[in-house]
Amino acid sequence: GITFIEKKASDVSSVSFTSSKTEFAIEVSDSGYFLKADRDFPLDSSVASSLAEAVSVIECDRMVSQDRADFTEYGLNEPQYVIEATYKDGTTLRLDVGNYNRHTGSYYVTVDGSDKVYLLDDGIVDAFQVSMNELLKDESVTPPEDGVEAVTEIEIVFSDGAKRKYSFVEGKEAETGADGEETGGTEDRWIL
Repeated sequence: GITFIEKKASDVSSVSFTSSKTEFAIEVSDSGYFLKADRDFPLDSSVASSLAEAVSVIECDRMVSQDRADFTEYGLNEPQYVIEATYKDGTTLRLDVGNYNRHTGSYYVTVDGSDKVYLLDDGIVDAFQVSMNELLKDESVTPPEDGVEAVTEIEIVFSDGAKRKYSFVEGKEAETGADGEETGGTEDRWIL
């Protein structure tokens, strides 16, 4: 094989992935991993660390072409994916990923914009096939200790930025009048 990068996951300072479906960049700081576009995004650090791991060692099986004219044949004129990584020592790496070769179980790639086409094991590319949902840490909402009854107000924020606040109004107990009829009972309800 041909080794392009041989480092540890802890040497990675950022890694990004671009495809027609998704695009994300993850940065690494002393306090952990975060999404470049949104530092407050609850990023699943185990997924992020596996991506850093994936770009810590980049080794291609073999070179298949040295001619840019072959790019179309290998799907590299319009790459399916672009994987970029920067390392703490300032090294950068860019993989343009073209067609998949079913016989070898690898993708055609070029490294750092060169004319050479290599075969790259599909493991690295597969590691990046994560959706934004999978990058999201599964943050289940913990209910208050005394149960949902403790919640008196909910704010719902819609994707267009609109906000709605709901307040909880406790219902009154129904009272039984002299004739046995129930009067004045109201149910618990949420009001806007």
